[in-house]
Amino acid sequence: MKKGILTVFCLILAGVSGYIYMDHVYFYQPFAFEQDAVTHQEWNDYKEPIKMKYHNFEQSGEDQVIEQEEKIRQLLRALKQAESVNVNASQTRQQATGGLTLSSDGDLLLEVLFFSNHWELMDHQSEHYDLTPRLKEHLSPLSSS
Repeated sequence: MKKGILTVFCLILAGVSGYIYMDHVYFYQPFAFEQDAVTHQEWNDYKEPIKMKYHNFEQSGEDQVIEQEEKIRQLLRALKQAESVNVNASQTRQQATGGLTLSSDGDLLLEVLFFSNHWELMDHQSEHYDLTPRLKEHLSPLSSS
């Protein structure tokens, strides 16, 4: 009986220790991670510390680094909630108003370009996404700084 209780205690301790370790090392947990167009890498590619950078193309040289985990999560959620839209294909990358990059452990995980009425992923060039009011709300303090 004591052996069974000790075994259960050790398993619980190992599980809690593993969770704490993954929570400190990785941005996402494997069971809660949803792979999609925005977060298209494997969950374990998103290692802490994770860094997001907003590039303001309208104000040359005005890049802002975002290191707060909650702000990064909010921006990623806003990007994920945007729907695909049809836009005039004549807009070129030179007409982009801003950009967003996400990097972890020296690896570039996400590149986004923002235009006046939509945004697109750099590595998935065929899709254009709606620049939702929620996303504009999150980007507004970054683009006005």
